[in-house]
Amino acid sequence: MKRRNGFTLVELLVVIAVIGLIAGISIPSVLKIKDSINEKALESRKNEILTASELYAQDYVEETGYIADINITVDNLIVNEYIKADKDVSAEVCDVIKYKSGCVINSSDKSVMNDLKIKVTIDALSKKVSASFVK
Repeated sequence: MKRRNGFTLVELLVVIAVIGLIAGISIPSVLKIKDSINEKALESRKNEILTASELYAQDYVEETGYIADINITVDNLIVNEYIKADKDVSAEVCDVIKYKSGCVINSSDKSVMNDLKIKVTIDALSKKVSASFVK
């Protein structure tokens, strides 16, 4: 009887087919997980921006004594150091001439969020502050 040194072509094709099948099943799952993580990161970033907006408004009221609704942008929050700009953002994405202090990037679609408008409402009686994005 002859001794074999290796695999037959059929065995190799079966292994390749199994690997392809596993990859075909797992890759869409991994992409869904990645999208889900990006959406959660974006939601977290938006909550951070709204909280920073409320802090900005409270400081504004304390400094000026003037209670009114305030309209600000994410860029205002960056310039006044209420939030930090994202690090390692390429010049192609962030217009460094327009946004000298840096950019905040949307993790889902990689767009710049600096021009997002935020309305901060301050209740005159309770001085309760609430912020929301303006569409």
